[in-house]
Amino acid sequence: MSKEQVIFLDKETFNPTNRSAIDDDTKILNVLIVDTAPLTGFSIIRDKFASNSLIWLEFEKIRISRLDKLRICMGMAKLTSKFKKTVQELFPNVQIEYCEMLLNIGSTSLFKLAKQLAQQFRGSPKDKNLFYSSGTMRTQRFYLIHWLQQNKISDIGHPKLNAQDLKTFEYQLSKFSNYDFSDYKNDDKRFFGDIDTAVFNRKSYSMRCRSRITIVTSHPYFDFAESNYDEKVAFSFASKSLPFFFGNPNDNANLVDLGFHKYTGFDYSAEQNENLVQRWQSTLESNKSFLLDPEQNFDIFQKNQQNIELNFNLLISTDWEKKFLQELEKMPDLVRKLILSKKK
Repeated sequence: MSKEQVIFLDKETFNPTNRSAIDDDTKILNVLIVDTAPLTGFSIIRDKFASNSLIWLEFEKIRISRLDKLRICMGMAKLTSKFKKTVQELFPNVQIEYCEMLLNIGSTSLFKLAKQLAQQFRGSPKDKNLFYSSGTMRTQRFYLIHWLQQNKISDIGHPKLNAQDLKTFEYQLSKFSNYDFSDYKNDDKRFFGDIDTAVFNRKSYSMRCRSRITIVTSHPYFDFAESNYDEKVAFSFASKSLPFFFGNPNDNANLVDLGFHKYTGFDYSAEQNENLVQRWQSTLESNKSFLLDPEQNFDIFQKNQQNIELNFNLLISTDWEKKFLQELEKMPDLVRKLILSKKK
């Protein structure tokens, strides 16, 4: 029987002087990625965000090329076709399989919480154009908040950045454009002050319920992965709000993979642009009227009423623990056991 090994990439460290993390007699290698950690995050190389996971695969190229089979297992998202093509080109003589589940332990608990909130839903007037709040700043969130500031939208939540973080985001974005962020208003705009995330999720629910659109900015994966569905989309379902996805390509289209209905009306055609700043700028500008103009905002909300209701009902009717176990069945046996061991 061929020796099989699991490497939980989230927990690995990378040192070019160390020996390979792959055992000498391994023939089937399962690489598990569940969250964003040093080896599963991203680095800027020249003018692109590079996946550290791909850098690790390249570092291990000699050892991986001797395998019979390589399985890359995503525990919270889907790998993009672009990433898969790169891996196949890197290892042309190795059998490669991809195992992808859209729910991990953490996101399952968030959908459970969203279900609890939805069960408490009471009709309320949809008297706000949009809801947006960022607890942790990310590259695309920094860009989005600046764009909203430029368009005189002040009723949004975001933290104040320290000087180093501010420089980091400006530097990252300077790799993709000459856009000027010097007028970014770096103030603290938290709706309820400095409170626990779980408390914020509950306190902000009524604000979401009043908003026709919720801007969803899940963790950016820079064309390495997509469809990382977290509390931002789950809470939009729970509040009968229309999600506007501003993060990874195909997040709206891929809702069907989790059993939900995709929404209509927003223009996501710019998602195929490889330049991130151009992609984000075009996406915001092409949907500007839906976000900012009350009449257009109301119209797109009304056009999506059926899907909003269907997804709200699906959120409530789904047994999320059972759904998690169904997603887990997509994983190889050794990987499944490892994930379940983290659940205890």
